[in-house]
Amino acid sequence: MYLVANTLAPAIGTELDIQSSSGGQITSGSYNWNNGVAIFTFTAAPGVTQTQARDLACSVVKPALKGTQFEKTHFVIYSPYGDLLADETTSCG
Repeated sequence: MYLVANTLAPAIGTELDIQSSSGGQITSGSYNWNNGVAIFTFTAAPGVTQTQARDLACSVVKPALKGTQFEKTHFVIYSPYGDLLADETTSCG
């Protein structure tokens, strides 16, 4: 119950904030915890390019996670076809 109250509910709120802030470029997201490793997985809208996904990672996802309990959480942005477009290691600037 502790994990749900202190991690899952804020994760869902963060995920929804990121989707909302993406201007429709991120169509879905999920938060998963596997063997002690947490990750946000986002799916970009059809037609979002790798350059646009990099911009989303730098201007939407990273700022949304900064200063929260999820600041060091891994994240990925996939195309609708499963291609990796960006992640937490994406260079900004």
